[in-house]
Amino acid sequence: MPKRAAGLPKHERLSMPSEFLRVYRLGNVRKTAAVWIYSCKNDLPYSRIGISVKNRLCKNLVQRNRIKRIIREVYRLHKQIFGSGEDVVFVVKSIPEPLDYSCLCAMLCGSERAQ
Repeated sequence: MPKRAAGLPKHERLSMPSEFLRVYRLGNVRKTAAVWIYSCKNDLPYSRIGISVKNRLCKNLVQRNRIKRIIREVYRLHKQIFGSGEDVVFVVKSIPEPLDYSCLCAMLCGSERAQ
C-alpha cells in the first residue's frame, strides 16, 4: 500500500472568500516583521488555515507558492501552538529573507508563544 503524503486535509483549509473576510473582521491580529496572523474562534473541533500572498508583493508564482508551502508546513508541524477550534489566516506583507523553513518557523512560532 502506498504511503500517503503528509499534508493538511481539505477540511482544515479555508477556501471561501467569505471565510477569510469573517476572520479579518472578527479575529485578533498578531504582527511579525513579514507576516500578519489573524485568528478567530470557529465552531468546529479542529482548526483551519488560510494563506494570503498578494501578486503585487511577489510576481514570481514559484516563489509565492514556496512561501505558502513553507507556511503550511510550519502550521502542520506546530498545530498545538496555534490551538484548536480556530480559523487562522496568514497574510504575507513582505518576503522574508532568507526564504526558508527555519526563518519562517522562528517568525511564526515565536509570535504565537509571545501571546
